[in-house]
Amino acid sequence: MSDDLPAVLEAPGMPAGTGKLRDAMMPRSMGEALEFAKAMANSQFVPRAFVGKPQEIVAAIMFGAEIGLSPMQALRGVQIINGQPAVYGDTLLAICQSHPKWAGKEEFFEKEGDADSLTAICIVRRKGEPDAKAKFSVADAKKAGLWGKSGPWAQYPSRMLKMRARSFALRDQFADALRGIIAAEEAEDLPVGPDNARDVSPKVATRPSLDDFAREQEARRPTQEPRQAPIDLDAADDAGEPLDEASGEAQDGAAAEPATFALVIPGSGRAVALEAMADARDGSAQRELV
Repeated sequence: MSDDLPAVLEAPGMPAGTGKLRDAMMPRSMGEALEFAKAMANSQFVPRAFVGKPQEIVAAIMFGAEIGLSPMQALRGVQIINGQPAVYGDTLLAICQSHPKWAGKEEFFEKEGDADSLTAICIVRRKGEPDAKAKFSVADAKKAGLWGKSGPWAQYPSRMLKMRARSFALRDQFADALRGIIAAEEAEDLPVGPDNARDVSPKVATRPSLDDFAREQEARRPTQEPRQAPIDLDAADDAGEPLDEASGEAQDGAAAEPATFALVIPGSGRAVALEAMADARDGSAQRELV
């Protein structure tokens, strides 16, 4: 991959010898651009936004070279507004005028009736293409919430109407030269902030927590059948007769059998009746007494 910077387009009408001088001062590689940026960052000849920021100066130079601007033209004409590069309306016009198919422009105002009908009109001509015509009126500015806005819209309303119509016409006619760039005057009016932001971050799958995993496993577990309620043997003894497990009624003529419990000794596979263990313990106690 080459570190050469993009070539700068030659502007028409340049005085003889100017091109050679400019080419001699033009950075030819990324290293030269960094050296140039460090020198300019410590000077007062760059806009305040670039003072002490050589990295941003290099980015502005590379961006300007792609649209036909020299390094100093890029530093004067390119601005970062709301996170996007933009150029001022006069620089936007200069880029299009240097295009080989530029055929001229026409700008004027029209007004019919009330003050809201005041409209700025820009017609941009290109060789071999139909004219591009754009309009921007006071009514359009009011609809966009721009008319009377603090700043240039309150100080120079007619020129702002003109710049907006010019930007639209130039972008429609010379998209190949501007490559999606918009005028700085337009970029400054774009809404920004959390209320106008759109979340475009990719959705990242997250692992479930232990609590989520336990709830999922519990939901997948089959429903267990309810256990049969235990029989109350004490109640059966008090009645004097055993109960029928099926009907719950006392059995006639049948003697109640005592319940037998067993203890399973782990590892032996043997089941020892608790009654036998109790007898053995009583016998051992009697031998000790003797």
